[in-house]
Amino acid sequence: MSQHAFQTAISHHQKGDIRNAQRLYMEVLRQQPQHAYALRNLGLIALETGRIEDAANLYQRALQVEPKMPAWKSELAQVYSRAGDAVAAKNQLLGALKLEGQNSLYWYLLGNLYTDLGQLDDAIHAYRQALQHNPAQARVYSALAHLAATGDYQFTATEQQQLAHQLNNPKLGAEDQSHLHFAAANLAHKGKHSDVAFTHFCQANRLKKSTAKPWQQFNAQQLEQELLAIKRVFNDEFFSTQRDFGSQSETPVFIVGMPRTGTTLVERVLSGHPQVVGRGELMHIKAIARDGLRLKTGHPFPDNVLSTSSADLTTQAQQYLRRVIGNDRHALRVVDKMPTNYQMLGLIYLLFPNARVIHTRRDPMDTLWSCFTRNISARFTNSFDDLAAMYRNYRAYMDHWQGLLPLAMLDVHYEEMVADFPGQAQRLVKFLGLEWHEACLEYHQHNAHVATASKMQVRKPIYKTAVHAWKRYEDQLAELRSKLDDYYH
Repeated sequence: MSQHAFQTAISHHQKGDIRNAQRLYMEVLRQQPQHAYALRNLGLIALETGRIEDAANLYQRALQVEPKMPAWKSELAQVYSRAGDAVAAKNQLLGALKLEGQNSLYWYLLGNLYTDLGQLDDAIHAYRQALQHNPAQARVYSALAHLAATGDYQFTATEQQQLAHQLNNPKLGAEDQSHLHFAAANLAHKGKHSDVAFTHFCQANRLKKSTAKPWQQFNAQQLEQELLAIKRVFNDEFFSTQRDFGSQSETPVFIVGMPRTGTTLVERVLSGHPQVVGRGELMHIKAIARDGLRLKTGHPFPDNVLSTSSADLTTQAQQYLRRVIGNDRHALRVVDKMPTNYQMLGLIYLLFPNARVIHTRRDPMDTLWSCFTRNISARFTNSFDDLAAMYRNYRAYMDHWQGLLPLAMLDVHYEEMVADFPGQAQRLVKFLGLEWHEACLEYHQHNAHVATASKMQVRKPIYKTAVHAWKRYEDQLAELRSKLDDYYH
């Protein structure tokens, strides 16, 4: 029975039916608690859905049963990396390489981890090991080209030849070709060959979009429906009857906004303060909405807030605080930097009416061009239509919340941050209700693990070259610019 359930679970998993896959894996474990593959697959689902603590526990249990599984160790390393535990992540990758030292993927992941830590010499060594074991490991070229674009690496003549050769390798699939085109685009951009760079950026994004499974495709209509549901539930009438909230704590600080608007920079500035802890991009709020409250009410978000009791809100808020504060009990403020939590501000207000929200903003074209040219995971970044639709949706969310919620919210403009960095840094700290601390200006010297697309930029002193960066491609971007006319008046 358990083997049939396991195979059926895998089938659901492959089709993107996560709920039924999870249910069946759990059924397998009820019959065979030490079923390593069910444990690992549940861990993978937990990782994919942002339940990092659950993912770590499940992978650990799986590896206790099957300790010589290097692929699982590399996946657990990603879990630890998401949790901000760079040491544990490195140990898992080194363990995977001890079992399978010629695996170029593990060397590539180790290179990424060293890059996240700012240890560039170690990162470059790992990337070169990856290429030595597999010259067709396309993601390595993209990673090195990103370092080249930020001035932290220079391709050798041999590496440039290898990249050109791999671009014409008919054996590579769309995903690998996408990485190679991102690499070629970054090198062309660095060399000021704008037409060549633009062509490669477009090809990279076209290929990346083609690799998305049906349930992963960006869906603008679904976004609109979700926004309509939010407006239907979170309105003046709802809040006029709302008397009970989750927690009165002032500890949580939420940084929200579009990706590539300075969210990481703001978090790094604040994390320099001795009374502030930055936790990176957390999925906790969305997990409360889509799992915690759903389990209690039986309804999906946002309708589940209509039947959620004050006691349940308090429980969810307290659990959130325990998870984000952890051992840092000295912290007066803990920063949750999940940009897309702008969709969840109504729930955040119910959980923490005294929370502070920092809304990062940037020129619309610079924002979307940066999303298009960075090989980030978000699925809306791969076409101009999708980029414009996402931006319109984001602005509609923020207009709704800012007209409805009495949350303490500070708008921070990227352009103002780079024009007057000390003044804006002091403004941020004052907003958190804390005394000024000079270490906030030394954000680029922090040794913290940074696992976002800004990981190299935030290790450098403030610079202004990213302001109006899209203008270099103004002619090619006329189509996208025309879609954003409403935001330039």
